[in-house]
Amino acid sequence: MGPQGVAGTPGGAGAPGVKGATGNTGPSGNPGPQGPAGVNGNPGLPGPIGPPGQFGPIGAPGKQAGCPLNIGKKSTCGKALPLAGCYCFVFKAKSWQDAQAHCSRYDMQLVGLQTKLKEHILTKYMISGGCDKQAFWTSGSMVQGQAGSSPSFQWVIDGSAFGSYSNWCYNEPNVAGSKAYVLTYSGCWHSARPESQQYYICEQVDFSAEDSQEVVPDRTFLQRP
Repeated sequence: MGPQGVAGTPGGAGAPGVKGATGNTGPSGNPGPQGPAGVNGNPGLPGPIGPPGQFGPIGAPGKQAGCPLNIGKKSTCGKALPLAGCYCFVFKAKSWQDAQAHCSRYDMQLVGLQTKLKEHILTKYMISGGCDKQAFWTSGSMVQGQAGSSPSFQWVIDGSAFGSYSNWCYNEPNVAGSKAYVLTYSGCWHSARPESQQYYICEQVDFSAEDSQEVVPDRTFLQRP
């Protein structure tokens, strides 16, 4: 074999190859930190005025000032001085509960006869008005006690029990085992069932001081309508 020949001159650079296809999308990066809060916007305009509301219920009658009061056509009211208070004799027969409800409507209560003096003064007014022979409901109410025990009574107007003073008529109280309430009649007291229809006396004990300065009238206020 003969000797190797001399190397030839390098050829020129080849032409660029064809562009390759686009690769697949890479995975998403982690979220960046939270930006600062934006500035508060201006307050909105006020809304339109709503429709007017409905009227509320009518309130109870207000307390009448002074005495005499007006609690109905079948009543006569005034002061039984020197007692402090206002008294209304109602000449429309009602049960005890209805009578008490009528008094309460005018901020009054059925009368209490807690003392002999108080009953004596009211009785004098009743005599002057020609009503001493008429029965009237009072606030006297029987208290339910234990079986077999004697009945006891209290004045509902102030919650006081019949104490050292009572003025029961002969053979009274006669409760016959049922709830009973007290009537004043002809200068003494009778017991009666609450559904019995009777006239009644309302009492209001809290009235203004200036009203109490009047003198005792020469003629009783008590005149049957």
